[in-house]
Amino acid sequence: GAFKEIQGSLAHMPAEHGAEEEPPAADLDELSARRARRSAG
Repeated sequence: GAFKEIQGSLAHMPAEHGAEEEPPAADLDELSARRARRSAG
């Protein structure tokens, strides 16, 4: 439901920023950090 929608939108947003501002490795690292925080929180 809502959680999957939020996860999907977050998955799209960093990808767009990464393409313009950051290398893909940094983008993946940011996503990993967000997932870790989400799991812990």
